[in-house]
Amino acid sequence: MKVRLLSFSIVLTAMPLPTFAESDSSDALDPVVITATRSETRESSIANTITVITAEEIKARRLNAVVDVLRVVPGLDVMSYGGTGTQTSVFTRGANASQTLVLIDNIQMNDPGSADGAFDFANLQVDNIERIEILRGAASAMWGADAMGGVINIITKHGSGKTQFNGLAQGGNYDTWKVGGGVSGESQGLNYTLNASHFQNMGVSAAAQSMGNNEREAYQNTTVSARTGYQVTDDLDLDWTLRYNQAQVGLDNCGGSGYTGFSGNFVSCDNPYYFSNTNEVYTRGQGRLFLFDKKWEQRLGINYSLTDRQYYYTTPTLSPDWTSPSSYQGTAIKAEWLHIVHVLENDTVTAGFDGKFNTLVSQSGGSSNANGSMSNGGYYLQNQLDWLERLHTTVGGRLDDNSQFGRHMTWRFNQVIEVPELDNRIKANVGSAFKAPSLCELSLSCYGNPNLMPETSLNMDAGLEQYALDKKLKLGALYFNNQFNNLIQWNPNANGGRGQVANVSSAIARGLESFVEYKPFDDLSLRVNYTLDQTYGLTDPYTGVRTNSPLLLRPKNKGSFDLDYRFIPEASFHVNTLVVGSRSSFDTVGNVVQVPGYVLVNVSSNYDVNENIALFVRMDNLLNKRYQQVWGYGTLGFTGIGGVSVKF
Repeated sequence: MKVRLLSFSIVLTAMPLPTFAESDSSDALDPVVITATRSETRESSIANTITVITAEEIKARRLNAVVDVLRVVPGLDVMSYGGTGTQTSVFTRGANASQTLVLIDNIQMNDPGSADGAFDFANLQVDNIERIEILRGAASAMWGADAMGGVINIITKHGSGKTQFNGLAQGGNYDTWKVGGGVSGESQGLNYTLNASHFQNMGVSAAAQSMGNNEREAYQNTTVSARTGYQVTDDLDLDWTLRYNQAQVGLDNCGGSGYTGFSGNFVSCDNPYYFSNTNEVYTRGQGRLFLFDKKWEQRLGINYSLTDRQYYYTTPTLSPDWTSPSSYQGTAIKAEWLHIVHVLENDTVTAGFDGKFNTLVSQSGGSSNANGSMSNGGYYLQNQLDWLERLHTTVGGRLDDNSQFGRHMTWRFNQVIEVPELDNRIKANVGSAFKAPSLCELSLSCYGNPNLMPETSLNMDAGLEQYALDKKLKLGALYFNNQFNNLIQWNPNANGGRGQVANVSSAIARGLESFVEYKPFDDLSLRVNYTLDQTYGLTDPYTGVRTNSPLLLRPKNKGSFDLDYRFIPEASFHVNTLVVGSRSSFDTVGNVVQVPGYVLVNVSSNYDVNENIALFVRMDNLLNKRYQQVWGYGTLGFTGIGGVSVKF
């Protein structure tokens, strides 16, 4: 399979190179985004740092999982506890994984039933996604508590035009294959999309093979997504979206080779009988009404999400420390009423209310361990003002009323200064954030701590973006400084060696994001980015000793290089080189160790046979590097995939 994939790639890249005509690229230079302000706004007038990844870019890279799309984004650090389908966390500018809000069509995907309330990206496929907007920096003033570090906003496709069918089939090494298809269209005011796919592979041991673990972890994923909308009148439309996912993956007892358990027996990390099964449902209904010649927009929506995770053994394990099956079920219901009022052509006011109710039920060994609920009401107000044709100011505030931790006020101030004479813009942000502990973090049954305090932060950043060479070249640099109070961290040595969470009195994440983009002509683009992220956990929660040790799993240095080239109208080629520096991690027994850095080279290529059929190939970790993202946990070596997509 590896030889066939390499041969196919060589054939594609050996085709002749013609000259291309230029096209209008104004939308690419200044796209419309919604995540920063919750209304459609040109990126040039927003001070927040936002990366937009379109469906076309995802298609060019031929990725299956959203997490693989996010790995190359500046300021994001992706860490997986093993191969495909194992727990995967995303850290934004040094913040905890639980401090990044994840949305899909405005549905909050953060899991109330997980240990920290974070979203596990392990099972999220790219099916039916129109674009992904990644906002870095505090956004709690508009999006609420979970947006302390940033927002990852996933927007799915609307149906349009006549009915169209699409399908995909692919296969590769590690016994990988995926099939999927869907239908979309629009008729008499009704638009619709429906997609379904099944993916599976036989990956690597979750515990690293280099540490003596040999059994491979099977993974399978079935995803169904749907979206439909109806234009009732010119001023009223309705929208409904649904996403369902079922996944199963093999797990191991730990990372590394093994350890002495609580019973005094040796526990091997390798475990061929240990599995996780996950069912996820996300749905939202929304109505949107325009009044006064579309100067006043109202959105009324309600969301429901359910994440049901089960951990079990297919046969009794030999270790007395790993015997009981367990389950965690988290549900979230959220309602919101949003108002966007265009007071003047250059002045927009956004206001709204949202109410959220989370529940957690967990079981182990057939008995209920943790049951809890938490509600939160939020009221927010924001003003966007464009003045003197070059100044863009956004000011906002939010009041959260939490059922367990009372009222907290958050705010933000953003400023953009455009200097058209120099083809550049200066931007700056400052904002505060608040986040209550998750239900599991407050429960002793989850190794939590009922004495936890809410996390708070003050986030600041400032930067410059510069165009050159008739806007074919774009450069940017930004400094950020995030100061956390009562940051919740895991201590594996607490609670008699079983581990427990606690507040760190203060912590800091500060650094630099920089990039260079060069597009000499429409069919060739080059991108280089570099992130410096220095984190400091300033106070140990148990000893009270101040320390400058870095927060775990956040590499200090990260960079990537991307090349996209459409060398003939029918064929394109993409190259990505990802460089990740060393980072701190816990080993099996709770000691802090350093995980070495790594370099990955990934390539993909597409060839359009005709307007209905496309062939593609993708090769990840082309140099077959052995590396770890989290100490003791394995990763895939060279991965090659080839396939075909059709539409008609």
